[in-house]
Amino acid sequence: MRRLALSALCFALACLGLCAGAEGPAADESFLKEQGVATDPAALLDFVKKHTLDPSAEARVRKLTRDLGDDSFEVREAASRALVELGMRARPSLRQARTDPDLEVRKRAERALASIDRNAERQLRVSAAVD
Repeated sequence: MRRLALSALCFALACLGLCAGAEGPAADESFLKEQGVATDPAALLDFVKKHTLDPSAEARVRKLTRDLGDDSFEVREAASRALVELGMRARPSLRQARTDPDLEVRKRAERALASIDRNAERQLRVSAAVD
């Protein structure tokens, strides 16, 4: 099952032209090590788990997105930071938040997406090299 999931991830990225593995497995492993990602099977599985959302993580992302419009500045700031830290996993919720009636939510969602996008290429290359 793990192998199928990793293969599917690399296939999807390769179809998008984002797969870093054009040079082969040795180049992928070298790239992962350069990025501080361990290449043993357990570490790779942990990496994939950290970069996908389970139902409880999806609920957390939805709550954090709602918190972008909280009355408390501290809550809004914490939600913004947490969503950026979640990176690509938070993008669907943030994209949806760009149409929220609350201007604060829309602005914070835009800023979070811009921050995530600045780091997206590196994250995708690391994800692609996991295969």
